[in-house]
Amino acid sequence: MRVFWLFFSLFLLSGCSPSEPEKTTPIVLGTNLWPGYEMMYLAEHKGYFSQDQVDIVQHASASEVMTSLMNNKINAAALTLDEVLQVWDKNFPIEVILITDVSDGGDMLLTKPDIKSIYDLKGKTLGLEDSALGAYMYARFLQVSGLKEGDLHKKTLTIDKHADAFAAGEVDAIITFDPQAAKIKAMGANLLFSSKDIPNEIIDVVAISRGENKPSKENIEQFIAGYYRALTDFQAQSLDDIQYISQRLGISDSETEAAYQQLKLPNREESLSMMGIGGVMINSLNYMSFILEKSELIKKGCDCRDLININHIAHPVSEK
Repeated sequence: MRVFWLFFSLFLLSGCSPSEPEKTTPIVLGTNLWPGYEMMYLAEHKGYFSQDQVDIVQHASASEVMTSLMNNKINAAALTLDEVLQVWDKNFPIEVILITDVSDGGDMLLTKPDIKSIYDLKGKTLGLEDSALGAYMYARFLQVSGLKEGDLHKKTLTIDKHADAFAAGEVDAIITFDPQAAKIKAMGANLLFSSKDIPNEIIDVVAISRGENKPSKENIEQFIAGYYRALTDFQAQSLDDIQYISQRLGISDSETEAAYQQLKLPNREESLSMMGIGGVMINSLNYMSFILEKSELIKKGCDCRDLININHIAHPVSEK
């Protein structure tokens, strides 16, 4: 009988005692200023998720976002695929959960009005951000154009200084993106190269930490539901949405509309196709890994399939 009561007591303690509630870790999401990331701010603005679920923190540059992620100050980041690879290369546990946009001309090389061809760039000063994206665009430009590393003088600039440096004549050309690009175009700049010349390579995503501070599944699902709800609103071409985004970007409504002409904003179904087996994302990651390793921007090649987690967008919660 004593043995029975001993086992019964152990059963009550182990099997029937109330379990600890699952920790609900909010998403703390870092971004820089880029039109492709504005749907998450629009969702926040419209109250499609609460700050207890998702806290979006704007940084001055993508480099700052990457540093904050690897220092565990945030647990999610809006990044380009090349930036994801650089974080992964530093042995940080990371996975992609959502595609925000595909750059189709949104990242570009602009020049002074008197520079009209690639070969006019020889000996000139090229400005670019000290970031994975800046380095990748520069490496791809050299490959596509046939120019060599020594043909240009590089000047690194934070993204917020691009338009001012161009106006002051500190650079003859610059690798940049909106909203800075819109300001530089207004100065009469020429377009010599853009992400349209390297289709499906510059893809922006939301990636999360797989470490101890990984966001909880519930909050990831609420973020994704709110994100796609905001995207649906935006694609209905609401003037209020355009005006809100224009104010955030610091450019006119017409410049904002022009910026989105250079981006593809995939919906849930399109993202599923892109992120799935045989989709464009794995091909882009593998090719980008090759280019970055060859350019010594990462130390090792990537088995990139493990970087993609399609489960969160494949099993949606209600977006209403």
